[in-house]
Amino acid sequence: MNKRGQGEAMAIFTAFEIIVIVLVFGSFVFVSTNFDYISRANEIYAEQDLTLLASAIAASPSEITYNYPIKEIYDVKIENNNINIVRNPQDFMEYYNYYNLTLRNEGETVTISNE
Repeated sequence: MNKRGQGEAMAIFTAFEIIVIVLVFGSFVFVSTNFDYISRANEIYAEQDLTLLASAIAASPSEITYNYPIKEIYDVKIENNNINIVRNPQDFMEYYNYYNLTLRNEGETVTISNE
């Protein structure tokens, strides 16, 4: 029986198994990571998006109602014609729940309410 190269094949197979295990474990970690908890990217995006949306609705010639879905962890504050979003985490599941923020153009004013 000729067993030349069998040790090299086992080493390559073991290395391949290690790479597959690392990829599977890494994908599980990536899927289970909550990026809202780590960064403020979605908070900044929602703040800029709501600011642009409010100015676009205010510039419209007719009455408009727009429902904007936003995560429950974000509280919307309006101060001096500026829209600020504050992250207020209370429960882990609130990172995955949404509510509708309603923007209405009533004459020359834009009202924002939670529904």
